[in-house]
Amino acid sequence: MVVIKDPIYKLIEIEDEFLSIIDNPYFQRLRNIKQNALLFYVYPSAKHDRFSHSLGTYHLMKQVVNNDKMKLSDKDKFNLKAAALLHDVGHGPYSHLWEHLIPNFNHEEMSANIIREIFGLPEVASIVEKDHPYHKLLSSVIDVDKLDYMVRDSYFCGVGYGNSDMERIVRSLSVEDGKLVIDPKLVSSVEHVITGRISLYKATYFHPACRAKDALMESIFNCAKDLYQSGEDIFVDELLSRFLDQSFNIQDFLHMTDTIVEYHIHVWCSSKNPVLYDLANRFFYRKSFVARDLSLVDSEYVKERKERVAKKYLLPLYFHEDNIVKGVYENEVYVKKPSGELVALSKFSEHIAGIIKTPIKINLVIFPKEFI
Repeated sequence: MVVIKDPIYKLIEIEDEFLSIIDNPYFQRLRNIKQNALLFYVYPSAKHDRFSHSLGTYHLMKQVVNNDKMKLSDKDKFNLKAAALLHDVGHGPYSHLWEHLIPNFNHEEMSANIIREIFGLPEVASIVEKDHPYHKLLSSVIDVDKLDYMVRDSYFCGVGYGNSDMERIVRSLSVEDGKLVIDPKLVSSVEHVITGRISLYKATYFHPACRAKDALMESIFNCAKDLYQSGEDIFVDELLSRFLDQSFNIQDFLHMTDTIVEYHIHVWCSSKNPVLYDLANRFFYRKSFVARDLSLVDSEYVKERKERVAKKYLLPLYFHEDNIVKGVYENEVYVKKPSGELVALSKFSEHIAGIIKTPIKINLVIFPKEFI
């Protein structure tokens, strides 16, 4: 057994049977994939990676599979803990942002492919693909993945929205007949987690400055892709070219990290193409994009900015409308009454019933900083 120090759980004990997974280059690659993409430009300490998150998810899953509610075989316990470790192994550079930069890329599909082809664990892959009786322990409204990223992201951002009664929750979680089940005593704790998740999304992942930085990254890549595909002479190394051509394989994926993407943007800061040059320099030298909440500005403000931007720049690259509608109660959790009856949490809790009706809505307009 190996013991790892962790700022969230103090100590994470890695069982011997999982050491070969952690030592594998595909898992070690996660050290070079930021958990929250460009969020560190808003919260400077948020530079933690998918590696530490994956260890944390494993730590929580270990507690779930050994709790008094779950009666699992040794094989199921291994598969669930391995799935917790490997669930994010298919994330591209800058995590979820990569799926907006490379067409048709899905990190869950890539994770499942790597788990099958590199690790030889088809049953573990089926958990990641949500095709397994116990997959909801890893992917649900309240699961070990969300519990870890909430507390970990909150810690590194310096906000308090991830605080929860986590230890009691993982000791109570179970799956019955394909349903995620909690004890009635934990309803208020689960309500707190779901409410905290809403606040965390609004304060961090959907922070206007973060959305503006993401939009700039997308503009840089859209510009670079158009230039590359039109045959213009811009720097794209062989590795990135295979991703732009969508001809990459699993071996290519091993080497594609945040560092590769950042290096390209640094090189593009000297590009002969004036648009790519401008966008890349904005990324590093604080001449970035800004976001304005549409609820705080009128339509005339938006129209005027759009017209001013259009006179100087290409609108698709320099003007973005960012509209998000996200529910945080995507599937059901069940409360087990003393009688054994399972009742949907959304019917058991008026608070949750209200949350279902009010998804997170973000409406921003994003444009260069000088047009404020």
